[in-house]
Amino acid sequence: MADMEYVRQVELTNKVHSELFHVERPQSVKALRDLILECDAGLSLQLQKFVALNESFALNNGRAVSGNGGESDLRKALLSVDDEADMNGFIMEFASKSPPQQVGMMKFEVQKHPIFPLPPVQQPQQEPPRPSEPQQINPRPPYDPHAQGAFGGGGAVVTPAPRPVRRPVKPVFGVPLEVLLQRDGNAVPIVVIQCMTAVELYGLNVEGIYRQAGATSHIQKIKEIFDNDPSKVDFRNPDQFFQDVNSVASALKQFFRELPDPVLTYALYDEFIESAKIDDDNARRDALHGLINRLPDAHYATVRALVLHLSRVMQYSGQNKMNSWNLSICFGPTLMSARQEDLKNTNWQHRALDTILRNALDIFDED
Repeated sequence: MADMEYVRQVELTNKVHSELFHVERPQSVKALRDLILECDAGLSLQLQKFVALNESFALNNGRAVSGNGGESDLRKALLSVDDEADMNGFIMEFASKSPPQQVGMMKFEVQKHPIFPLPPVQQPQQEPPRPSEPQQINPRPPYDPHAQGAFGGGGAVVTPAPRPVRRPVKPVFGVPLEVLLQRDGNAVPIVVIQCMTAVELYGLNVEGIYRQAGATSHIQKIKEIFDNDPSKVDFRNPDQFFQDVNSVASALKQFFRELPDPVLTYALYDEFIESAKIDDDNARRDALHGLINRLPDAHYATVRALVLHLSRVMQYSGQNKMNSWNLSICFGPTLMSARQEDLKNTNWQHRALDTILRNALDIFDED
């Protein structure tokens, strides 16, 4: 009995280690990379403000600000900065300095005790099992940790079969907003409504809400819930989202990231960027307001609900530290992106959303 429990624990360890190696670690690295790029984008914007103020100060003192090429040297230096290339170069510097490491996932195997042999009843299973033997030993599903592997003491452990991917019954993530509207009849997708409800009930006082990442396993389970039976979801009950409001916030951002066409649409992206560059606050607000009114119905209803929700989050910025600018850093590239990666306009994306959030009640009527 102890031998069987030992084998089961080894198999369970291999399964957990495999999930860490293939799922948890890559997702954590991606989240860290995205956070670094967001910080870099914020720093770049502050540098742009510094350059503008410095040039204004110099001009007020009757000094020239252009270099030999007819452009401000400071501005030229700032435009030459490539955040992503700098980060990749920094990482590669340390890659050459780190000691060689074994590539691939470690696999744990059952070790036979040198003194105490296994009971005789287990001897027929010491040879490597034939392909059909796992089904003969236990016909239960392979993803049950109690049913995986062979129970021999000297043979290699059978690697746990990967858990089959559950095909969404009624997918929500990765589905265009127009399709969700036609299929479900809701102007605002149910996943957006439920996630916003959870945040407003349990997350308004949470420091860093929408900035702090939730648990990857919880986010994945939340996605599966909405992709299969969203009608039974009621996030007024915190047990339904594992008492983890940060995972709800992360799932909401993930929903917007996976949309085939962003909420503020590819078609209007260039116009949003140009509107963000307007210096006058009122003119910039009016230009962005006009573009929002041109959005398709499903996109307009969704962005309206989200912006009014984020406006309520901002009202608690004294506790959660999430003002309009911090929220624009979290949501800007998610709600408004180009078909091709466009890092040079990241700051304008933030400025556009920051303007929309600060003027939420002027742009949208709150029910």
